[in-house]
Amino acid sequence: EMARGGYMFKVPGKLIVGQTLEGSTVNQKYVMYIMGKYNYTTSFAYNNVKVDREEDYETLAGTFHCYVITYDISGTMSANGQSANFSVPVTMWVAPGIGVVCYHYISSGIPYYIELCELEGI
Repeated sequence: EMARGGYMFKVPGKLIVGQTLEGSTVNQKYVMYIMGKYNYTTSFAYNNVKVDREEDYETLAGTFHCYVITYDISGTMSANGQSANFSVPVTMWVAPGIGVVCYHYISSGIPYYIELCELEGI
């Protein structure tokens, strides 16, 4: 069960280093069953979205020439009546013709990297 509205940010057909992208807000409502039923409501605003630089990024799927997009996510997450506010800086490596190669953020002092591991048919 999930309802979602909005978008993170608009990405033009061509990225240019130094370019500012239009951020927005994503609102979601969903239910998760993890040792009980949890009703989640989230509202995430994507701010200060910028094409920071170009660089090669190596993953298990290969090395990709990427545009590095930086931005801030801030918002509120509520679960079963309890809510928390947060603000997280994010870095995203995007390879033209491929998409997101890596997504990095730090939450509660813990760094998270989500990387592309394999590609099929390319």
